[in-house]
Amino acid sequence: MKHTKNILKSLLITVMALSLLAVSCSKDEGGSKPTNPTSITITADNINSFLTSLKGEGVAVGSIATILTTETIDVSKKQDIAVSAKAVGDTAQNISKTDFAAALEGVVSSLSSDVTITVDTSAIVSASSTNPANCVLNIKPSGQNKFDTTVTGIKNSYTETDGLKITLKITPDKPWQ
Repeated sequence: MKHTKNILKSLLITVMALSLLAVSCSKDEGGSKPTNPTSITITADNINSFLTSLKGEGVAVGSIATILTTETIDVSKKQDIAVSAKAVGDTAQNISKTDFAAALEGVVSSLSSDVTITVDTSAIVSASSTNPANCVLNIKPSGQNKFDTTVTGIKNSYTETDGLKITLKITPDKPWQ
């Protein structure tokens, strides 16, 4: 009789433990998760603010150069942005256009997570203070984000496949090789 009582008590504890385990496993921990993340509508002003970070006292392009523009950036009125590039250090060595292009890609890709910015450096040729290099920025909304009409209405710069194209006319202080 004593053993039967202990067995029934153990069985009751096991059943209660299993029922508590089942309840805790079926609980929704952490709340509900959205199935459709919210999208952001990106305006021309948003893009202006992303690109305005190129202004100021020298934005580092890797350890190769610093770039800056003094222009007021308004992508809806002007697609070419004049940018100056100054080699880091006071060496006589010229900037490598290939190294500069790779470093510039890293700078512009980190300007905003709302858009994806890639650099088309295929037009970069040897540049000098009299012959600027053209780097085309291709700006597309990232994820579920989308452009509003202030961006999609920019003539000659916006296409469905490429997004918005902005040209940086980069003038180096030393010739590129």
